Amino acid sequence: MDAIRQFSTIHDFDLHFLEEVAKNVSDKLEYLTVERPQYGICHGDIYSGNIRVDANSNPILFDFDFCGNGWRAYDISMYAFPFGMGCDETKLKKREERKYQFLNGYNKVRAMSQSEVDSITLFIPFRRIFNIGTLYISYLPNTWGDSAVIRNVDEDIKLLQKWLELNPIF
Repeated sequence: MDAIRQFSTIHDFDLHFLEEVAKNVSDKLEYLTVERPQYGICHGDIYSGNIRVDANSNPILFDFDFCGNGWRAYDISMYAFPFGMGCDETKLKKREERKYQFLNGYNKVRAMSQSEVDSITLFIPFRRIFNIGTLYISYLPNTWGDSAVIRNVDEDIKLLQKWLELNPIF
């Protein structure tokens, strides 16, 4: 949020909205356990672009630059409950089916509690705020330029507002 606050001094956007969402997410994350297996090593960026399948159909993960301690529900949210699928009302059913199918298979190997499953949705706005502050504001200006940062920040705020309308979690 520090980078987002600093960026708000040079570009006008709905900082109050992001502050409110960040506080609500943070407040809810405080209640999550930091015990294993719910918490531990987290890839931090699991999505289809960072997964390949080898000749024996084994998944290969790469791009560990955001790896660290975290909740497994965060990694699961990135893959099984992608943000973009939740912003389009026509894709709500597909998103829920993807989440159901993933959790059905995952729980056969390492079961998750219902409260842990419920926490998955917290990580959707968590990741959007992370992207805005880290990827867009802190990284993009050095690679893609300021106009990409402004466009991505503005678009992600709109998408996050729409996502929260469709997925009320607070």
